[in-house]
Amino acid sequence: MKNIYDARDIIDAQRVVALLEYEGVHAEVSGQYLSGAMGELPVHGLVKVWVADEDAAMARDIVVNADHEPGLPDELDPP
Repeated sequence: MKNIYDARDIIDAQRVVALLEYEGVHAEVSGQYLSGAMGELPVHGLVKVWVADEDAAMARDIVVNADHEPGLPDELDPP
């Protein structure tokens, strides 16, 4: 398994996993339970998205291209 994405938080990781699963790439999240221990651990770099070695290149391309699609904003604009 290879780490293809360092998520900002659990929601960001799940967004990426859903996108990859939609494209037919199985993905897993690690570190989602560590973010609750912020007093003991660094705040960033805990939640990661992993895929099989053979899917890593395709998964990275999917994630990079998705960041430019208007349907998948990084952050919601306030009304």
